[in-house]
Amino acid sequence: MTTAVSASSGLVGGTFAPSLFLGGVLGAGFHNVVADSLQVLVEQHPELSAYPIVQGISGLPAFAMVGAASVLAALFRAPLTASLLLFECTRNYDVILPLMASAA
Repeated sequence: MTTAVSASSGLVGGTFAPSLFLGGVLGAGFHNVVADSLQVLVEQHPELSAYPIVQGISGLPAFAMVGAASVLAALFRAPLTASLLLFECTRNYDVILPLMASAA
């Protein structure tokens, strides 16, 4: 929907901006699903709370950024460009490896 509106309006952005938006929304949605699933899992099995993976996951912005990189890399077939572009937006060295892994 956003791609059709952006491409038909003739404004700046074309398919680039909607792909970043769609990837960010999908990444944020995936974060919510994973966080809720882990919470339910720990409530059902309290002994799992000792494991570090269950204690917490990365924040929502990290998931949104990784989602945006993966959608951008898939649509434009440029994984390195997508990874480096989103890294340049944040300058966060902690997220460069997940960006490259998701874009590959």
